[in-house]
Amino acid sequence: MILNIYTFLTYIMDIFYLLNSPFCHQMSSRSFFIAGFKMPLCARCTAIHIGLLLGYLFHLLFMRKENQCICLLSLILFNVPLAIDGITQLYGLRESTNEIRLLTGTLSGLSFGLVIAYVIEAFNNEHKDLKLELFNTTLMKRQAHVAISSEILAYLIIYVGVLSNSLLYLIYISLYLTISSFLHNIIVPIYIMVAMIKCIKT
Repeated sequence: MILNIYTFLTYIMDIFYLLNSPFCHQMSSRSFFIAGFKMPLCARCTAIHIGLLLGYLFHLLFMRKENQCICLLSLILFNVPLAIDGITQLYGLRESTNEIRLLTGTLSGLSFGLVIAYVIEAFNNEHKDLKLELFNTTLMKRQAHVAISSEILAYLIIYVGVLSNSLLYLIYISLYLTISSFLHNIIVPIYIMVAMIKCIKT
């Protein structure tokens, strides 16, 4: 019975691996494992998609302000750690760890989640204009608190699954990552491009 469950789950995970293969290298050495199964995305990509989700949630819960804007400095600072981690590893200067990939990926995903949520809300609200600022102290302080909370939540989300070895948890998070991959690599870019074209025409 147990063998049948694992055989069935192996087929399911193979489908997840196939669906996510266009979006990630899926290297085993750079991936988290739950119950002996590799997750469908590498540690960094997994973290980015968790960060995106947290960005949307924090935007809805705490950051829907009329005076909100896109702070370019925050966007840059939130992505610098990921860039440094990726580039130094790419050129053989150091070898990263999955914990660092989780940290930097979550921060990057969070920044884009906050921006995407704000942009989509602005496109859907005719009375709200997009605001772009290089520096905004109030917003940066708020985003710093959100970033700390997001890192804690991301570690909990991953390590609850890793330590529990729950097959059900593996299925749920694999399903989310697969949906998020298609959403953010295909649907969201197309939506934003179409919305921008409409804005330019009007």
